[in-house]
Amino acid sequence: MPTNNFESRDPALPSYTRAVAITTNDSTDLVETTRAIVVDHLTLQHAHVSVILSGDTTAVTLTCRVGQPFPVRATRIRTTNTDASTVIALY
Repeated sequence: MPTNNFESRDPALPSYTRAVAITTNDSTDLVETTRAIVVDHLTLQHAHVSVILSGDTTAVTLTCRVGQPFPVRATRIRTTNTDASTVIALY
């Protein structure tokens, strides 16, 4: 088994251990709250992603740079107002 040098890491460090492709949905929460998301867009260098944040019930639309981790504790990634072609959740 490999050594996990990040097991007792400072939670502020952006080390991710899993990446999961997300299917956007307006009414269903994710199984787990994200640590960050990464988006792709077919033609632009940024994408809009509508999320509901942990501890909130109202959706907000974020502008995320394509290919760059965007630290956000999201419980839902919504279809409405999301124009990203791909959304990856990082944990």
